[in-house]
Amino acid sequence: MNQTTLTATPKNLPVAKLSFRVLATLVVVVVTSPVFAQAAKGVSALNDARTSLNQYFDAGVNVTYGAAAIIGLIGAVKVYQKWTNGDPDTGKVAGAWLGGAIFLAAVTTVLRVVFIQ
Repeated sequence: MNQTTLTATPKNLPVAKLSFRVLATLVVVVVTSPVFAQAAKGVSALNDARTSLNQYFDAGVNVTYGAAAIIGLIGAVKVYQKWTNGDPDTGKVAGAWLGGAIFLAAVTTVLRVVFIQ
């Protein structure tokens, strides 16, 4: 019986490289397939978290708008008190309180536009 062995000679070198590439590809596919299965579970978990966050986000937006309104009302009362007492810096106080309320409402609106589509 005449058996030939596969040795790396110039004649059969491309076959050896090809079989190594096929074997390496199969090993990579077998090793990474559980990772892709776990990634699918991770994607579904992230989608569930996103859905849950979207449900609570609208309530949070309404609470923040309410807080901005309360800040505006408190600011209006403070400005009225300073104005009736004759303080000269009512403009600064009004700008600070009103600016805070507008900033809170604007940030809430921007966050709603960015995160909720």
